Amino acid sequence: MVNINNNNNNKAVKPKIVATRKWFDLAGYLGLLAFSHSIVLYLATSIRLYRGHVFNPMRLWFDEGFTILLDDVKENFLDAAVWYFAFIAFEMFLGVVLPGVVVKGLPLANGDRLVYNCNALAAWYVTLITLAALHLTSIWSITRLTDYYYSLVLLTMLAADITSVYMWFTGWMAGLSSGEGQVADFIMGTWLNPRLFGGRLDLKMFFEVPLLIYSSCVMDVTIHPYPCMQH
Repeated sequence: MVNINNNNNNKAVKPKIVATRKWFDLAGYLGLLAFSHSIVLYLATSIRLYRGHVFNPMRLWFDEGFTILLDDVKENFLDAAVWYFAFIAFEMFLGVVLPGVVVKGLPLANGDRLVYNCNALAAWYVTLITLAALHLTSIWSITRLTDYYYSLVLLTMLAADITSVYMWFTGWMAGLSSGEGQVADFIMGTWLNPRLFGGRLDLKMFFEVPLLIYSSCVMDVTIHPYPCMQH
C-alpha cells in the first residue's frame, strides 16, 4: 500500500514540476533576450557619454543623456543605416562571388558533407581597397564612423533581430522545432546550417567573419587616426 501511495503522489507532483520548469525556462529565455539587448546599450552609452566608465543609468535623466543620444540618433541614423546595410549587401556579394579555399565540413546526421568556400581573406583585401578608395577620393570618409557610433550599435542590434526573426519564421514554416516552444525556438534556433543563395553563403560564417571581425577592425582603424585628422 505504501508503494502504491508513493507512486500516486509522484504522478500528482510531476505535472507541477514540469509546469514550474517550463515557467523558469520561459523566464530564462526572456531574461536572456532582455539582457543581451540592455547590456549592449549600456556599454555603448558608457562609451558615448562617460568615456567607458561604469555609470548609474539614472544619471541619464539628470545629465540630459537621453537628449544627447536622441539628437545623435536623429542626426546620423538614416545615413548610418544606408552605409551599414550597403556594407552588409557588399560583403554578401563578396562572399558569393570571390574565390577561396574550398573545404568540406564534418559529416551530418544523414552522411552529407557541406562545402565551404573559405574566401574571407580575399573579401578582407577587397574591403580594405574599397574603403581606401572611398576615403582617398573623398566620396565617403571613414572617420564618419565615429559620428555613426551609437546609431551603428542600434543598427547592428536591429539587423540581428531581423535575422533572428527570419530564421525563426523560416524554421517554423519548414516544420523545424526544438520541442520546447516557440520562444525557445527563437532564442536557441532551429536551423543547423542556415544558408542563402542556393547554399553559396553560409550565414554562420558570414556573421562570424565579415560582420564581426571586419567591422571591428574597420572601427579600430577609424578611431585611432580620428583625433589627428580632426586637425
